[in-house]
Amino acid sequence: MPLNTLTKLPRLALAVSGGSDSMALAYMISQTPGLSEKTTAYTVDHGVRSESSSEAQNVHEIVSRLGINHRILKLDALNDTKELSMRQARYSKLIAAMNDDGVSTVVTAHTQDDCIETFVVRMLRGSGLFGLAGIQPRVSFNPYTWGGGGIALKQHSRTELASGWKLMRPLLGLTKSHLRNVLVKNNIPWFEDPTNQNVEIAERNLVRKMYYEYPELIPEEFQASNVLRLLEKLNGYRIKCETEASEVSSRLLAASQSPDGTITLSEEQVKGVLTKLPHDTLQLVLRNILSPLSPLPDLSLRLHRLRGLTGRFEAGNKFNLAGVDFSLRNDKWQLSREVPRRPSDHVVQLTPGRVSLWDNRFFVVSDLPKATVQFIDWDSHRELFKSKEELNKARDQARKRNPILVYEGGYSFPALQRGVLNTMPK
Repeated sequence: MPLNTLTKLPRLALAVSGGSDSMALAYMISQTPGLSEKTTAYTVDHGVRSESSSEAQNVHEIVSRLGINHRILKLDALNDTKELSMRQARYSKLIAAMNDDGVSTVVTAHTQDDCIETFVVRMLRGSGLFGLAGIQPRVSFNPYTWGGGGIALKQHSRTELASGWKLMRPLLGLTKSHLRNVLVKNNIPWFEDPTNQNVEIAERNLVRKMYYEYPELIPEEFQASNVLRLLEKLNGYRIKCETEASEVSSRLLAASQSPDGTITLSEEQVKGVLTKLPHDTLQLVLRNILSPLSPLPDLSLRLHRLRGLTGRFEAGNKFNLAGVDFSLRNDKWQLSREVPRRPSDHVVQLTPGRVSLWDNRFFVVSDLPKATVQFIDWDSHRELFKSKEELNKARDQARKRNPILVYEGGYSFPALQRGVLNTMPK
């Protein structure tokens, strides 16, 4: 991905850790006409190491001298310093800062080395073919759930609602050694994080150590050139499956999704389409179909969960997949969000004029003060429904696991449009 293609974007966020890869990307951005002035660089000071604050300040000075606006984001004290928890904390801080600055595209300095390490790590973990395909050069992401399943952003301004969030990795074709040569040649310093060498912290560090320090021990099948050839084939297969899945998902949703977000599949759609798909394509189709209904922040369907799916459909019994209930009624499969175990855990206090995430499914907007969005709770909400008609509508909303907006002096059932709740009472 040539860097000059990024100049077409209105604004750009650059994640800079201070390591050689991200510092090289900062330098390359500074040398690309028309790019540095629209870029804001962010360095997250995690505070785990005593020298992290001084390093962040040094990064600030270097990046600023390159002509790129730079911000230091300081994390609050972390109770959990495991790799996943720290990554979620960094992403949350970064996304919140990007939102404040009105930026929705972030570039990171992942390299060819990262692609190889990711492939090996995921193979050790038993990932499927799509996981093994590794790091993608460009992906769209949900700012609310980015970062390994943690909620990165719970509110933002209404004007940002329609913005598409993208992650771009322009350096996947370059090696770490090449980037370090660029830095040395141009007298740009970088900082080494000793935790990246600690093999007890993350298995990725062990894989990296093997490739850099003991290359003679790497089997031929895992030599860099062979892994890269395999990644090319895997990505070709991934693109083929995603293209087919997108077409199938669009057809199914167009015919089966109602305006209120519920989904009904006919026997023909199930037996004539879903159960005949290859498992890899089926995995993607179900992810697309279930995303509007599933409360899971990071919807991931393991293949072993799908291998018995045909038998479940043939049996006709109710079953659950990724937080979505499948129920056969009148020869049609009704798909709905599973019954929440504790409805009180899903009460969101709304801020007037702000967009909030509810149940990891819906974006909610309201200009009303003291308004909350929540599941219908019969113990506390029954008295709101004054007529039989209102009560019947409430029961229908509860069956569909759709929310109720409760505000001072009344309530309303939000109308769902394009996955966004319009919560203004009529």
